[in-house]
Amino acid sequence: MGLFVKRILDQEDNRRWPCFITGDLNVDSRAHSTTKDTGDKRNTTDSSSATVGEWGEPNAESEEFKAMMRAIGVAAATPEEKTSNDDDNSSNELVDLLSQQNGGVHPVTIGDVIVDRATGKLTPRETVLTEKPDFLCRESKDYILYIPPSIHNNNNNNNNDNTTTQDVAESENESASGGLTGAGGARKLLRRIRAHHHHNKQKAAEEAEEESVAIEHTQVEPFYIDPKAAGFPCTQLSDHYGVSTTFRIVRRRSAA
Repeated sequence: MGLFVKRILDQEDNRRWPCFITGDLNVDSRAHSTTKDTGDKRNTTDSSSATVGEWGEPNAESEEFKAMMRAIGVAAATPEEKTSNDDDNSSNELVDLLSQQNGGVHPVTIGDVIVDRATGKLTPRETVLTEKPDFLCRESKDYILYIPPSIHNNNNNNNNDNTTTQDVAESENESASGGLTGAGGARKLLRRIRAHHHHNKQKAAEEAEEESVAIEHTQVEPFYIDPKAAGFPCTQLSDHYGVSTTFRIVRRRSAA
């Protein structure tokens, strides 16, 4: 995956469309506290500098998650970057959308719990599809990683214009000097002129209307079901929650 991400990020000057990497990456991004006897003894961390979230767990990233991000060559985002959600976000970064749109906190996607508000006791939310070792684990293993489109590069377009114009100029010079004489030479010149015309037409259309991607909402999809109504013994469709994101293509007219 690291090679794929690098290849996409290397297209900094001409990446027109967004890239989404989704699914169960089998890496728990949540840090877990052992200060309370809740049955969860995994992935301990020093959470002294982290804010305390639900169930007394720290709102912090696990070392496992940080190692995964380093392995694919992406530095961990700052808290400000995590919670930013600009419509015109076109930075050359890999964004964890679930974390970004959850206040910088990685949401639980497997081993969720039900909390008895009176006693504070935790019980597994799902016990049919979830394996017993995952009861109460409250892990976040499912992701929507997002690579935005790159910023429109005018210099790159100018270089393309110069190259195309030069091709036509060279064709005209060859024709004048006899290098494009005959039917074959005329067809070659015509193809170059058509390519130049098509390029200018496409460039004018791009300048007239710019496109950007706006992330509307990203969330966990629990997929709860009623066992009695569905005729199944389980209370959700999978041991993992699903994840979803909604985005729109924003089209703006360029300034004249």
